[in-house]
Amino acid sequence: MTATGQQGPLTGAVAAGARALTWGQPRPTITDKPRRDWREQVLIRAAELSGLATWMATRGDSTSDETLRKANADLDTAARGHLEVARDAALGTSGSRAARMERAVGHLDAAEAVLLRRCPDDYLEGSLPGLLAHVRAHLPPSHPQRLRVEALAVPPTDEVVGPLSGEDRTALAEAARAASWAERRENTRLRSFRTIVALTSLALLLLAVAIGVVGAVRPGWIPLCFAPQGTNAVVCPTATSPTGGSDAAPATAAQTASVVGATAHPPDIAVVMLLGLAGAAVTAAAALRRIRGTSTPYAVPVTLLLLKLPTGALTAFLGLILLHGDFVPGLSALDSSEQILAWALVFGAAQQLVTGLVDKRAQSVLDSVGSTPMTAEKE
Repeated sequence: MTATGQQGPLTGAVAAGARALTWGQPRPTITDKPRRDWREQVLIRAAELSGLATWMATRGDSTSDETLRKANADLDTAARGHLEVARDAALGTSGSRAARMERAVGHLDAAEAVLLRRCPDDYLEGSLPGLLAHVRAHLPPSHPQRLRVEALAVPPTDEVVGPLSGEDRTALAEAARAASWAERRENTRLRSFRTIVALTSLALLLLAVAIGVVGAVRPGWIPLCFAPQGTNAVVCPTATSPTGGSDAAPATAAQTASVVGATAHPPDIAVVMLLGLAGAAVTAAAALRRIRGTSTPYAVPVTLLLLKLPTGALTAFLGLILLHGDFVPGLSALDSSEQILAWALVFGAAQQLVTGLVDKRAQSVLDSVGSTPMTAEKE
């Protein structure tokens, strides 16, 4: 205290620090290095809410209503517990990252909903625009809680706006809780979609590797070779051999099959898949112009790009198999190794016809997560 009996700036800062310590020591410490974006966002938000709660508790202590003070103290205890769990989940290393993220973000949302129930009236009224935007972004237009928040935040112009009642406060807190729950479900769907795409990419990669290994060990089992009419030769991706026939006496089917088995080399399938992968990489790079980044912790655009690579390798292989089986009229027999490799490149690039559908679905999932108002089409 100063000589005049008033509290000095230093004393006030010490008192504020003491009040803040009731919410736990500041974390993380200076020795704790940042690791992941979502973790730092949780810690920053937890520190912000802790500061708000300390300020609210200070203002709440000035009321003479003992019942209100006890109720606010109970709410403070609940908010403090949620923030402690959120911090511990963000700083922890045990368990899966998805589970820790859900726990941290869920408890942050719960703490924020609790603080809305005990915050001063002026703070709640000032938070209405942000709360309205949050509710509109994650609740459909026909949702009753969204309609209630819109009626409170944007009343008719001819209506006299009075102070928010206890019932209004409860409605706002419940709407915020419901919107936060819906937001977490949106992120869960996005994470599930990312996981499905990643596992599909891995499965296709393993399939491509398995086919390449089989082709290297037994090249005669799946020969990517052609015997064009009039050339009296067998053409494979890496070699060409004569069939021993002539225009007057073409080689028999048995002779041609024997030459195919001898001409097919172990690296044939691997070379075809490599060119298919190259074609897929080029189309993936071109597709970057349509891909938007995401603020979520799930790298969905990167996962989509990784899906295109093994898909391109497999479409190159399967496309040549279809040509070899006379599936495409007029292209049943390629004339040279160069043509085979060129078509492998084309088929690899054509993977975009398949993965493009996945890209559209991914964009719709990404569009459902964010701060733009939800419309009837996005429900």
